[in-house]
Amino acid sequence: MQYLPETLIAVVILLFLTIYFLAKKPLFTKKRDALLTTFKDVRARSLILQESLLKHIMDHDALNEKLTQTQTYGQVLKQIKKDHITYLSGKKQARILVTNNIFKLNKTKNILRELDNSLTQTEKELNIIKK
Repeated sequence: MQYLPETLIAVVILLFLTIYFLAKKPLFTKKRDALLTTFKDVRARSLILQESLLKHIMDHDALNEKLTQTQTYGQVLKQIKKDHITYLSGKKQARILVTNNIFKLNKTKNILRELDNSLTQTEKELNIIKK
């Protein structure tokens, strides 16, 4: 009886927090699903670009030819493969599926955005060269 007001306040706060987090879970799940879709799209683009770049290198014997001012076709292909292994592996996809940390999801979202921009830039440069 002595601690009744504090106990009631604690119960009300716990109830409020429980309701808050249960209501927030579907929103979190939607964000994670959207991130997974983005992840799969960027991963597919990376594989397609690697294949296209490798085909161009093989067809034109262009491993050491310049694609940009500073990089050769081989260096660009090596960097794309490295990024793919580091950021787009199956392990990373599995981690996204099981994570409950919003900060990790936001970090992954930023990394995917950077990779997407990098792939887009490389695709543009490759298309300019092919024309």
